[in-house]
Amino acid sequence: MTSTLVILGASLMDAGNIASLLAITGEEPFADPMYAKGDHVRASDGPVLGERLVARMGGDPSDSQLFNVLSTDAARQADVHNYAHGGARSDTEPSQSFLGFNIGIGLKSQVKAMKSRADFYRAGSDVDVLLSAGGNDLLTALENLEPFERALSTRRRRDDKRLMRSISRPISRNIQRAVDQITGLVDEVVVLGAMPISATTRAQKLASKVKNASAEGVLDLLDAVSSQLQRRLSQAFADDLSVVVLDGQALWRSVDDPVLLDGLHPTSQTSGAIAELAVPIAMEQLNSFGFA
Repeated sequence: MTSTLVILGASLMDAGNIASLLAITGEEPFADPMYAKGDHVRASDGPVLGERLVARMGGDPSDSQLFNVLSTDAARQADVHNYAHGGARSDTEPSQSFLGFNIGIGLKSQVKAMKSRADFYRAGSDVDVLLSAGGNDLLTALENLEPFERALSTRRRRDDKRLMRSISRPISRNIQRAVDQITGLVDEVVVLGAMPISATTRAQKLASKVKNASAEGVLDLLDAVSSQLQRRLSQAFADDLSVVVLDGQALWRSVDDPVLLDGLHPTSQTSGAIAELAVPIAMEQLNSFGFA
């Protein structure tokens, strides 16, 4: 069974890395909408989704080692190694300024930090990965509404598909590369797809600024992008028995009365309900995912 679970991703998984990074850089919190302002530890009213998933797997969320992107700490044995940073996208962005350098916190940077401790993971008895990324990329796409306006201004489905492809393909490629980069270091990987970004207050506010189209049309198109991203990831790993892709949108819809704490992040109770649904699916499809 799992000896160490490595967590990669953004605010839904971050149990304190942004807090420690800010303490080092002395910078203000990221202006990224997926990071809860005023809460420098975690974007939740209790354990974040990552911690809830660990507990549902039979692990101890408090037996955790945090690695912000500037950390030089050597890896030690713990149930959880957490590299997730609130606000992270699937590439290297966003960046934090430190001593005149821009330090990326995105998924690519997290994987680089993980690979710097490769010897520890190669020696592990069963190192598994929980990866959650893509939500911030989808929100960032809404910061430029012109492509959505152009696609929605015509009746041609081809325009919608072109926009969907331009957004979903880079995100999917980034996540695939991240998994490829850690092949040989880990045993099994669970990729958790993005939750419904259209349900967030931030997405709704951005969509409301659209011209010559409806906000509902923008949000529907965003949901279609998210669904296409889910299909791309599922197809990419369909033949890899060591990787499971979970549908974040489907999990969200399966929860009775899911609640967003701040219009952006699920409450800890909602995260717990998602974990109760997600972990059995992953454990059923993987041979050794879960703590003894």
